[in-house]
Amino acid sequence: MTTDKMPVLEYTRIYADADGNSHFAKDSFLLTERIEGAGVLDTATSALPIKRVWFRRVSENDAMGTPHCAPRRQFVMHLSGAVEIEVSDGTKQVFGPNEIVLAEDTHGEGHITRGVGELPRVMVVLEIAE
Repeated sequence: MTTDKMPVLEYTRIYADADGNSHFAKDSFLLTERIEGAGVLDTATSALPIKRVWFRRVSENDAMGTPHCAPRRQFVMHLSGAVEIEVSDGTKQVFGPNEIVLAEDTHGEGHITRGVGELPRVMVVLEIAE
């Protein structure tokens, strides 16, 4: 996707408002164009401050059916499998491979996660440095 001819990479935020209710919001990274190597056009974000990275595998039967807060501000990207996330107002969205979620509802009511489908969920989790 592009904005005013500048390419962007979209992601979904899960955040808590002042009352502690969780919500979804679309956001995006601006990609700055650069030339790499032998004339190959590449686009990338500026570097993001990441504190820790880990990989997580969740079985298909695992779900957190009660509201919980994100343990820290973190990006979550599925390599396989999918998850349904429900926020305070009952809105649900399904996220799978090729989608980026920024979980930053570290206080308040939190959100609910449920595994979707038969495949185990394999994720990359990137803790944002504060």
